[in-house]
Formats: sequence, C-alpha cells, structure tokens
Amino acid sequence: ENWRRTAEENKFLFDLARQLTKQYKEKVLRENIRFVHLGRKDRLPADIVAELIDLEEKTKHIDDYIVGVAMDYGGHDELLRTMDKLKTDNLSPTTENIEKNLDTQNMPMPDLIIRTGGEFRLSGFMSWQAEYAELYFSKLYFPDFGPEQLKEAVADFSNRDRRFGGNSKGKN
Repeated sequence: ENWRRTAEENKFLFDLARQLTKQYKEKVLRENIRFVHLGRKDRLPADIVAELIDLEEKTKHIDDYIVGVAMDYGGHDELLRTMDKLKTDNLSPTTENIEKNLDTQNMPMPDLIIRTGGEFRLSGFMSWQAEYAELYFSKLYFPDFGPEQLKEAVADFSNRDRRFGGNSKGKN
C-alpha cells in the first residue's frame, strides 16, 4: 500500500531501507540472528533485493534468534501469493499447507506484534499469523522506537494473561 505514496516519499523509504540494512547487517551477523524478509522482492530496487537475499542466505542456518523485516509486504497480498503457490503445487488449502507457504514459513507464530507510529490497527500486517498474537501500540515511529521502548513492550506483554481462545489459567 505504500506504493500509493509520492515518488519522493518512496525514495526516502528506500534510502532509509538501504541505510538500516547496512547499519544492522553486521550486528545481525555478529550476534547470530537469522534475518527473514517478509514480503515481495519483485518490485523493490535491485540493490535492496540483493542485500536482503545476501543477508537471508548468510543467516538461514540460525534458529536461536530470528528477526523478520517487512518490506513491500501486505497481509492480503501474502495470502493471495500463498494461495497461488498452493494452486501451482496442487496442494489443498489446509492450515498446514498455508502455514508452510507463508513468508513466515520458517518462523514461529508471533507472540507479540508491536505497532509503531501512533496507529491503533494492524493495517493488514500478518493477517494469518496475528490470530493469537498480543498487540502493543506505540506513538513513536520506527526507528525512534529503541531498546528502552522494547523493554517496556516486553514488560507489558509479560503481564498479560494469554488464553489462546480458552479460559484464564486455573479458571473454569
């Protein structure tokens, strides 16, 4: 949906993506974190795609820590691309087959989704995966949302009663 922005805004976003990818690439490699790009690569600038693929390849063996970065991502688009894969591979649309073909196929389902920028909606982010994720909203924009804010979000999350559609622990 960000493609509806002006060319100037998209240039700014791509330049920011280049800067942040370069900035965090060494950190991801040094700290042994798997990097996963969520979204389409066919519409992004070639230099950014090359960096994303390189980082995914260099970290694909890591399972302890995973960071997923959504770029040219839309939840509905992801589901449509997944359905196209199932159709191409002649697979029925079961929960298992869908989850094996999402952008997050090699990641656990999210426990916590943090939405920055002062919005109180997911805007199509992880439509399938957000089913039982806890949501945290911050007025700060990324990249101003830093380590201290992350600690606050995790502390808030740790005090929640996660029921996954059932009753609270110990309650009937």
